[in-house]
Amino acid sequence: SDGLGSDVIYDGYATNTAATYDSVNDKVVVVYMAGPSAGSAQVGTVSGSSISFGTKVAFNATAYNTGLCIDFDVNAEKVVVMWGDPSSNLIAAVGTVSGTSISFGVAVTISTNIRGGDIALGYDENAQKHLAFYVSNATGQKAYAVVLTVSGTTLDTVPTAVEFMATQSYNAFRPQGPSYDSTGQKIVIFYNSYCSISNQLMEFVCLGHDSIKICSGFDGYCC
Repeated sequence: SDGLGSDVIYDGYATNTAATYDSVNDKVVVVYMAGPSAGSAQVGTVSGSSISFGTKVAFNATAYNTGLCIDFDVNAEKVVVMWGDPSSNLIAAVGTVSGTSISFGVAVTISTNIRGGDIALGYDENAQKHLAFYVSNATGQKAYAVVLTVSGTTLDTVPTAVEFMATQSYNAFRPQGPSYDSTGQKIVIFYNSYCSISNQLMEFVCLGHDSIKICSGFDGYCC
């Protein structure tokens, strides 16, 4: 009968774990903080009800990571990893899976003065681009989105970020769950907002070539 296989330890000290599925190579890529500083990745291979992992690879060996996201780019056949560093910078790098190993290109700074782990990452299959979501300390903790495009083993970024909760007069935190709607060709992002109480809100995000349009979560047809 179907069921869960045995647990497998891929690292004895792993926190802030995130994972994605590489559909081209039929592998699972796990990223995490290994110990107090190193951002690491491993490639997992599923066989029946078991999984095995390749050698650990550091994508950021020198700085503590706050928040950690990963997704897979079907068009580029790469993974994108995004994290926050101790200087409040938002960083991302492109990973290439080969067999049971992974290598990373040069990391790119997406934004500065972000707030901790309040980040999220989504992929638009139609536009073949990624959306990085974050909360900025520089603008009263407003939430923003910026377009990322994989180019070889690096990322091209659109310099102008778009505020995705501009209609709200209070702070955003914990953007999460960016999900792609292939029928509507939109990304749905969930986040909390804070006024006198916490509210769970959502908005629709539409991507053009290098542009973003934000729609109200209560009117998905405005795009």
